[in-house]
Amino acid sequence: MTDLVVVSLEAWDAVWRRNQYLVAGLLRADPALRVLFVEPPADPVHDVRRRSQPRPGAGLRPVRDLPGAEGRLWRLQATKLFPRRLDPGADARLAVAVERAATRLGFVEPVLWINDPGGATILRRTRWPALYDITDDWVAADRSAGEHARLLADEHVLLRRCREVVVCSPALVEAKGRTRPVTLIPNAVDVDAYRRPGDRPADLPMGRVALYLGTIHPDRMDLDLCVDTATALAGVGSLVLVGPALVDRATHRRLTGAGVILLGPKDRRSVASYLVHADVLVVPHVVDAFTDSLDPIKAYEYRAAGRPVVSTPVAGFREHAGHGVEIADRGEFAAVTRSALLDPEPRTVLDAEVPTWDDRAAQMAAVIERLDPPATGIAHGPSGPRVLFLNHSTEPGGAELALVRLLSVTGRTWRAGVLVAGPELGVFRALDRAPGALVMGTRGSMRAGISGGAVGRVLGAALEVIVEAVSVALHPAARTADILWANSTRSAVYGILASAILRKPLVVHLRDVVSVESLGWAGDLVMRRLVLPRATGVVANSAFTLASAAGVRLPAVTAVIRSPVGNVLPAPAAPVRAEVERVGMVARIARWKGQHLLIEAFARTFGGTPVSLHLAGGVLFDERAYRRELERLVSDLDVADQVVFEGHVEDVGLFIDSLDVCVQASTRPEPMGQNVLQYLARGRPTVVADEGGPSEVVEDGVNGRVFHARQVASLAGVLGELAADLPQRRRLGEHARQGAVSFRDGVVLGQVDAMLRRVAFS
Repeated sequence: MTDLVVVSLEAWDAVWRRNQYLVAGLLRADPALRVLFVEPPADPVHDVRRRSQPRPGAGLRPVRDLPGAEGRLWRLQATKLFPRRLDPGADARLAVAVERAATRLGFVEPVLWINDPGGATILRRTRWPALYDITDDWVAADRSAGEHARLLADEHVLLRRCREVVVCSPALVEAKGRTRPVTLIPNAVDVDAYRRPGDRPADLPMGRVALYLGTIHPDRMDLDLCVDTATALAGVGSLVLVGPALVDRATHRRLTGAGVILLGPKDRRSVASYLVHADVLVVPHVVDAFTDSLDPIKAYEYRAAGRPVVSTPVAGFREHAGHGVEIADRGEFAAVTRSALLDPEPRTVLDAEVPTWDDRAAQMAAVIERLDPPATGIAHGPSGPRVLFLNHSTEPGGAELALVRLLSVTGRTWRAGVLVAGPELGVFRALDRAPGALVMGTRGSMRAGISGGAVGRVLGAALEVIVEAVSVALHPAARTADILWANSTRSAVYGILASAILRKPLVVHLRDVVSVESLGWAGDLVMRRLVLPRATGVVANSAFTLASAAGVRLPAVTAVIRSPVGNVLPAPAAPVRAEVERVGMVARIARWKGQHLLIEAFARTFGGTPVSLHLAGGVLFDERAYRRELERLVSDLDVADQVVFEGHVEDVGLFIDSLDVCVQASTRPEPMGQNVLQYLARGRPTVVADEGGPSEVVEDGVNGRVFHARQVASLAGVLGELAADLPQRRRLGEHARQGAVSFRDGVVLGQVDAMLRRVAFS
């Protein structure tokens, strides 16, 4: 999943609803995801009728207030000049505006997520793969005959043409699932905000407060009941309504005249403070077919706040009667609220099982994945385009194993070949069994360690690069390829020369940080001055890796694509043992991978205990001296009988399943680390350093733990905390596995498909 267009019923503003929470969760989970959030169009005529300042739509602009989503989230607000009855083409013009905005952003075939039924026109025009997310049964709402007919027609199109339909409540499952399959994804809450609420808001009135949170709209709210309740509370406390007041001026005056305090909409970050500091939370809702279709977000927010609740018998609350929720019919509501407000010792009922938005985002990601199959590949001839992957090494390193995994995935619509430097095929022999993946070698060869050092050595390496570039350009597979894809930094250097000779597009896959520390002075210089500015497209394994090329004029076609971890994740994950028995790391033996750091932290935490440390990974690229150094270290720390050097492990998944805690401890910022993705996918408690790519996919305390990079004491402290906290290990493992859907084979292959389409159209 790389591109998503969300047609929302609400604007992206400080008052977050379901769409914003889910989109934010998806963006956190998938650094490659890009989102166009389509807001309801500005309606100047309606503004005039409401006696407010008419404003045109704000157009296309980036969303800048969501950390971690910079450059990946945009909002679009068009303008509706006249009502539909005067301008029947209004919806068609909105569809054109959405399509143009998506094209401007480089979206080729995005997934269309429709929450506003009016998005049916966009679906008709674009025919993008679509899901219909139903949060309200608008056909059951009180609307004019003309609007009701339009809603019925739009919903008919959406239910028939959308490949997936998501609903938020059991009532909607019953209503919409009669004629087609639907997926239930209820609402949730930002639990962490309620565990750390702020001070009592300054505009919350003094004295006792009965508070309602939500949009004040006659579709949902019993406004007469609000007036009666405020009157009944006179002298006892205040009825406070927090949220946008979508009522006319006469109704507004009637409410405030009865003593109702309207505080207006509040930033999502302050909402928890209002709820936690209220004495009673109320739900004076209308009870009808429309409100019965809802799964009110406030039901989850109230549960997280833990305050007493008084509600009319409406969906979302009546199911929890007796668990801190008192249900009152309309005639009793005001009196019951007054009684609850007078209670000198109101009970606090905290719900430990309230679901989080991250849980729901993982569920939505799984639905979207079904809409973004590899079968949407590039239309480049009857058999798809020919993509030739260049790789300088055949050793089982991270880049090589990632490519083998990608090309082993079934369902590709493009033909793949791998061209390696030299006659040995090494790790790529595994692709002999992969359909449509031909592996070949050139006549040249590439030495290791040529990115820096003495000038003479660099000049010799430059000659090797030129020879290899010519070898590639003369190879029949390169001459017949449609797109070249350099899978490693070194292959990108000779690949850019070969692409210039052949006049073919080249995609550079950045798997290393672009820096002198990672590439050597010569490698860094060549990548910045020669390779990246001339590439047709750039793929990076993390946002951190892509950002390391700051200052380089990158091509317009860029993407962040993780390595695939498999289509079928373990279900369920390997059980979390009551006691920590095995700590481990999967990484080739190399100083910068930090095995020495982990050994020292392990010795501090587990030395002299039955716990063992398992280091899986071969010795590559002349790191034998470091391996001997590690053996001396475990002896010096007196943990030699607890540390096992496993060497190269064939079944990595099985090995990871055997671990109780998995660690990434690199001593310089890791570009990404396939080991981290595999740890998460297997549902293991995971510990990573607080820098580089791994920190993009691991959120401390949510799906893993984070320690201060290169600090033994910090790592030892985190290991000790995990060993002592079984519930935390279980929670981290489950959340890790849920979030790993964005690394699955089908998702990654879909992202590669999208990248190839963008390159083909560039």
